[in-house]
This record gives sequence, structure tokens and C-alpha cells, in this order.
Amino acid sequence: MPSQLIPSQSLCQEVAYYDNSKVEIKNGIVIDYENGDNNLRVAANDSVKTGLSGNNSYWTIGSKRKDVVSIQGTPTEIFRYDSLDKEILNYRNSTVELQKGIVTAYSNSDKNLRVNTQNNALAKLQGNDNYWTVGSKREDVFNTQGTPTEIVHYDYQCKEVLRYGSSSIELKNGVVNGYQNLDENLKVN
Repeated sequence: MPSQLIPSQSLCQEVAYYDNSKVEIKNGIVIDYENGDNNLRVAANDSVKTGLSGNNSYWTIGSKRKDVVSIQGTPTEIFRYDSLDKEILNYRNSTVELQKGIVTAYSNSDKNLRVNTQNNALAKLQGNDNYWTVGSKREDVFNTQGTPTEIVHYDYQCKEVLRYGSSSIELKNGVVNGYQNLDENLKVN
């Protein structure tokens, strides 16, 4: 348990302190940490695995910028928002959004992104993998539904939306709190 937890609704993030160590979490995703007391259980270097085997190369939520560029190639356009520590990589009409150099969202409009959210280092499915429900974690949805067409963050509402075609799943802090099953393709119970 953290010794102190400071939520910031306006920034949709939390900072958890473990004595002199801290972890920054935005929309349920770790975006930064400082292991001052060496008491955090952090995987060395690349904690989020990417698939780097032959033609099956992919990146995922939590991957580093260098991994995305290594797998996708040079972006057609880059937008930087230094004051927000945010960067958007465009690959034609598809986009990859990074916060502090970590992938937090994407839109695969051209279906040219080599993204996979299933069975990655974040995905630790607990419970039934045939369906999810309100209150399920992001990882449960990824493992049940597969990789979304798009992930969008609405920071001003502290909301994240996973899109599967015309259907959408709304999350707050990495937990499902609503959905619209317009394409009747969501495996919801």
C-alpha cells in the first residue's frame, strides 16, 4: 500500500508515494516513476513487452516511443505538446498518442498500425474470459474483445473510450463504467 496517494481529477492522474519513491498513473496507466528508495517492483528497462519476431512485430498500450518507431517506421507527421509532455505520431490517417514517451492511446483509422492489446504485460485476466461487465478492468476487456479499433482519452472528463467499430466502451481510471453496443459485437454480460 502506498504511504500517500494524491489523486488529481483535473489531470486524470494519481501519484502514489511509497516513502521516497513515487509512481505516476494517468487513466490507469503508469506513465512515470521514481524509485528513490529502491522499494518499487519495477521490471528492468522495457517493462512492457512488444512482439519483435519476424512479421509478427507489434506494440501495445504502455510501449515506449522507440518501440513504436522501430516497428511502424518513420511517422508521416509528428505533433509535440511540450507543456503537456504529450506527442502524437501520425502514420497517414492513423495516430499514436504518447504521454512522457509511453503509448496511452491510438486511432487505427487506416488499419496500418501494428498494435496488439491482447496477452501483453498489462493483460492479467482474472475471471471469465468469455465476457466482461461494468466494473471490469481494461485488461479483461482487451483479452475478451481483442484489440480495439481506437482508444481515445478525454482528459477534461477523466474518461477513456475503447472503440470496436461503432460500439464503444467507456472507462474511468482503467475500469469499465459504461458502454454502447451499437454493432452488437461487445461480449458484455
